[in-house]
Amino acid sequence: MLPVRTAGPIPKAKILECVKALCNMSVDAPVKIGSVICPNICGTNVDLIASRDINKK
Repeated sequence: MLPVRTAGPIPKAKILECVKALCNMSVDAPVKIGSVICPNICGTNVDLIASRDINKK
């Protein structure tokens, strides 16, 4: 599991749509903190960003 944050605020009307998109998302390791995981999530013009490093096992 990878903790993420957004690069900016997401409109309240799009929050549920973004959460549903997150449920179906997967990312392969390695991931560096600050990497853009999903650019322009759900058409909000806001990027989803990794908030922790994940190393490959």
